[in-house]
Amino acid sequence: MPRKNPKGSSILTILIVVVAIVLAPIIGPLLGVIVSDIVFGLALNALAPCGYNIFKNCVNENAGGGGGGSGEACASPANSCGQRNSGFIVGGTCNSSAPPNSQCPAPGFLPDTGFYAEPSTIGTNDSTTLHWNVTDATTCTVTGENGLTFSGGATGQVSTGALTQTTTFSITCQNGDGGSSNSKSLRVIVDPHYQEV
Repeated sequence: MPRKNPKGSSILTILIVVVAIVLAPIIGPLLGVIVSDIVFGLALNALAPCGYNIFKNCVNENAGGGGGGSGEACASPANSCGQRNSGFIVGGTCNSSAPPNSQCPAPGFLPDTGFYAEPSTIGTNDSTTLHWNVTDATTCTVTGENGLTFSGGATGQVSTGALTQTTTFSITCQNGDGGSSNSKSLRVIVDPHYQEV
């Protein structure tokens, strides 16, 4: 069985001690710099404005979101229907622009409640109320053969005013300025013999 060489172990120990003594003046300040950088970074993280913050993912208020440092991910401002494009921070701002409103989904009319008149049949010189409930719409405009024009939001109602004959009404809804649109029509029946029960 081979015997350990105590002399070799002693030499190795001496070498390690010598290297540690020689490198201490170099490693010590280097460790000090690393520690001070970490402390400085934490302080900067808590106090610095977003544009100068290099340690956390800040929101770029001018660009609609994203990181605080160049090359970090960000999001563009939203278009009329809330869609955003992804991009990167370049020169302090997000290099991505909002998607065009033409990419917004077309408005949709809910079954039964999308666009209807209540009541749908009335007597001569009576009026009824038009109701609508539309998805993916920012504005809706109601028009009628009797000259009615009314603009509102995705949900609403409007009176037809007194009608003397059966009249067609239409609604056109749009999803954002210049975005997709959709239309629907209905007829309000005017019956001279109609009597509301």
